[in-house]
Amino acid sequence: MKGTALRTADSREVASLRPGEWLHGLQSPASSFGRPGSTTARLSVALLAALGFHPCPWRRGPGGRHGDRTAAPAARTGDWRLETGDRLATNALPLLLATVLLSTIAPPPALAAETEPETETEPETETEPRLRDDWAVTAAISTDVPVDISVGATVETPHRLLLRASVGFVPRAYVQLANDILVRLYPDSYSEDTATLVEETLARSLLLRLHLGWRPVPRQGWHVSAGAAVATLGGDATGGELVAGLTGQQVPPRGDGESATIDARATVLLVEVDTGWDIRLHKGLTLRPSLGWSFSVWARSDLEPAFDVRPVFQPALDELEREGEAYIDQTFTAYVHPPRVGLALGWRFGRAIRDDPRARAQSR
Repeated sequence: MKGTALRTADSREVASLRPGEWLHGLQSPASSFGRPGSTTARLSVALLAALGFHPCPWRRGPGGRHGDRTAAPAARTGDWRLETGDRLATNALPLLLATVLLSTIAPPPALAAETEPETETEPETETEPRLRDDWAVTAAISTDVPVDISVGATVETPHRLLLRASVGFVPRAYVQLANDILVRLYPDSYSEDTATLVEETLARSLLLRLHLGWRPVPRQGWHVSAGAAVATLGGDATGGELVAGLTGQQVPPRGDGESATIDARATVLLVEVDTGWDIRLHKGLTLRPSLGWSFSVWARSDLEPAFDVRPVFQPALDELEREGEAYIDQTFTAYVHPPRVGLALGWRFGRAIRDDPRARAQSR
């Protein structure tokens, strides 16, 4: 009974120690067993006492000798530092069991941090898509009747702005079709001779186009655009008599056997507007029908006679060139404003039209 009372008193005394203090060969824990005097600390000491551990009564602190007996080296178990000696040796097994139990109940902070299971956290939902996922590029081959056949690319920005560029050529058949329409629309001012001169001037021209557009409705293929096109580096030979007849001039006399051939070419600047719809056929394959209008706003033609005249007739030939160039320039800016029907077949790289991350974020 007396031994039990002594162990209970010692337990209460040890449990009330401040962190780091020594009592009967025990040093108070710093953090493993909680606050001094807490329920965990009391339970720990009581468990040591119940398992048969008797603190060494002659040890009062961590240093040196006491009386005639030498303090044995201290042993660390978790945050507890226990004195080992003759009396402790008899309780080695209970002490070992107590150490295992205590470490299970309240492991040291470092060990707890290491063994704490990692909780899986769900990735945060991105309210804004990544920039590279929000761009798209479409490469296509297209035709705009009766203007050109071309290849080009369209870049779509995160805000559905479109930048479209293409390079193509003007087929002679397209110029003939445009001339047929203009002759029927303006029979008094756009004659067959005028149509022939325009055809010879524009045939096989290179056409460069640059448009800026917008796809206003998310997840829909409808778009509008506007831009400019330049037709240049084309032309063919035409007859000097044709030019003279249209301008009211005379073809100067030339050498025997020489034909009055004139090389005609022109550069024309057109302002364009169009609207269309991008249709997804399969995966990245797209089809784009469109309607548009082209307006010739500036033209510069060049007539180069392919025959020689005597010096005395050179001024007349120069006058024919000037009048012919002025006539062609005026014809382009006054009449050449063809409507266009377009069709493009392409492949879209990047985000699909219906897979609009910004629209999904707004819908949430």
